[in-house]
Amino acid sequence: MQQILNHPRFNACLSRNEELEASRRFCRHDMAHLLDVARIAYILALEAPEAYDAFARSLGHPGRGPAAKETLYAAALLHDMGKWKQYEDGEDHAEVGARLCLGVLAECGFSEAETAVIAEAIVNHRKKGKNRSDSFLGAILAQADVHSRLCCRCGGKSDCRWRMKQERLVY
Repeated sequence: MQQILNHPRFNACLSRNEELEASRRFCRHDMAHLLDVARIAYILALEAPEAYDAFARSLGHPGRGPAAKETLYAAALLHDMGKWKQYEDGEDHAEVGARLCLGVLAECGFSEAETAVIAEAIVNHRKKGKNRSDSFLGAILAQADVHSRLCCRCGGKSDCRWRMKQERLVY
């Protein structure tokens, strides 16, 4: 994880997100959000031990050990890497993030299988409810992204379209 946290491209994207969200009234896509998503994703994975073990084995890991946890955390840390691009030109941040993560993951030593699974989860992390991803990591990441939001404490919740949309979803 330290390699991702120190990676120049990851940090450039995170800085650009923070710059473009400086006056944002609603949720931000900063390090706190990314770590919240990572921790919640890991908890959700641990609550589904058989699915988590199958996920880990599909990547060539013996089970839900450090390598599988690292894959979960990598997806969560990188899932909003492209948010700045969406602010700049409207391109879907999930698709941008899935592209941007490829180089970061390769440079940080992730396998091709891990990289493919992480990119798929990132591109699908916005698909929630009935449209959610069929993949273990994609579904976990989407669910963690929703649960990371503290809408109950937000001063702008009455004007938040995202929150109203999430309340209609079934998990």
